[in-house]
Parts: sequence; C-alpha cells; structure tokens
Amino acid sequence: MAESLNVIRGKRGPNKISGYRTMRKAKDAIEGKKGISPAKYIMCETDLHEFNSNILQVDTMEKGMVQASYIEYSNIQSLRDCCEGGRSIEDLRSALSSWCAYASTQGTALYSLRRNVPAGVIGKFDIEFRPADPNEARNDFESYGEQVILKTWKEATEKERKTGTMVCALGEEFLYTGPPRMRKFIFTTRAFQGDLPEDLTQAIYEIDNQPFPYPAEVNFANFVRSDMVQHQGYHFFHANKGRIMYSAFLKPEDYDPKKMSMFGDIEIEDKRLIFYPNGDRGMPKDFGELPIE
Repeated sequence: MAESLNVIRGKRGPNKISGYRTMRKAKDAIEGKKGISPAKYIMCETDLHEFNSNILQVDTMEKGMVQASYIEYSNIQSLRDCCEGGRSIEDLRSALSSWCAYASTQGTALYSLRRNVPAGVIGKFDIEFRPADPNEARNDFESYGEQVILKTWKEATEKERKTGTMVCALGEEFLYTGPPRMRKFIFTTRAFQGDLPEDLTQAIYEIDNQPFPYPAEVNFANFVRSDMVQHQGYHFFHANKGRIMYSAFLKPEDYDPKKMSMFGDIEIEDKRLIFYPNGDRGMPKDFGELPIE
C-alpha cells in the first residue's frame, strides 16, 4: 500500500544547524527506549483532509512517517481581517482545529482502536506570511489613513524596500507599515506506533529539519522555510484503545508526558465514529461513517 501513497525511503543524518547536543540527546533517547525510533518513510501530501487516512494505511511501527501538508490562503486580506476576531484569524483557528480533529480522532485514535496498539502523532504548526500586495496596501490606506504609511519609501532601509510594499499617496511614495498577510498554514506531521514516549527529541528533530531530500519528481519547493515562516507551536496527540491524550507546547523542551491532558474517547457504533469530548459520555459527537482502511 505504501508505494501508492507517494512514499519514499529516507533517513535523516546529522544536521549542522541542530548541533551535536541535539543529536546526542536523540541518540540517548532511542538507545534508552525512552523516545521513538527515526522515521524511515517520508511522505508528501498537500491535502490536509487526506493525511489522516495515510496514518491508518502505514504501519508506523516498522516504517515511521513524516508528512507535510498545507492550506493555501490566497484571498485578499484587509487590515481588519488580520486583527483579533477578523476573518484571517478565524480561518487560522479553523485550520488548526481541522488538523487536530483529523490527527486525533480520525488518525491516531482510530488507528489505536482498530489495531489494538497505542499510537501517537506530533504536528508542527507554522504560518508562512507574505507582504501585503499593492491593492491591499492601498485599500488599507484609504480605510485607515496615514497610520499605515509612517515612513517614506526614501527613508526605508534596503531590506524594507526588498520585502515591503510601496504605496503612492499624497503625491509621494511611502512604505506600507501595516501587518504582513498569511500565505499558507503548514502542518508537518510525525506519526508513530508505540507507548507514550518520555522524549520527543527524535520526532521534533525530523519535523524541524524539513525539507527532506525528495526525488526530483516531487516538488517540495513550497515547504522551503524562509524568514517569512513563523513557528506557532507543537501539538501532540497520543491514543490507546481509542482514548486520546493531548499536549501543546511552544518549545521542544516544554514537552512533559506527565502533563498530558484528556482530549476524549472514540467508539465505533454501526460503522460510525463517535467521539466523546473530554471523555464525557453525555456529549457524543457523530463523526460519520468510518474512512476506508
């Protein structure tokens, strides 16, 4: 089945950026059986809504899996859209909520229930930003006035001119000083089979060091990390017999298996997936028919 999923073999070696200390910690965790083994299979999947089925189709105990998926965000965004409560912020929350739903209930939890083995998935959530385009900058100037053009184009630094947006107003050229826009929500996912690990160093190392050396036929250019890509945090789910535990943290060293929170339980009833948030049997959520294995 793996060959039909655009899967390639690959292992990560030492990386100069990560340094010897990180690799030593990963090696100690693996040899001490406190963490998880390195991934042997790397996957490229751009459809966020499909990656959960790939988790079910890959035997992660023997192969491991690192997979990147993303949601393109191409709509014109106003300054209001980028503020708290604005359309872009709500879309961001929706994207993260969708990833969590697929990763937890329809991914690892269903995997653990059907195969009667514990499994986990950790996802790194990033946002790739872009400068406002000229139309967005102009619309913001017309709506908010001079507060979005605090510096003339001549006063801008070379870096600001290279990455910024110019607005022509009041007979002069200005540097647009409003916020950048969202280009892409990126989820880099590492799935594995096994008990709750004491250490996630290896998994985090693998997802932090994208891109992997994909063959030429796989276009992975969209995942090249640049200065415009900002890390938002890690989200970790672990499931055993359908019971899901959850942890969110900003830095790898913040992970603590003793501080996992109860996320919920799943059951299969008449070929339908039922989710109980926080394990509350009085609040069942019908997730519909099960995905095909």
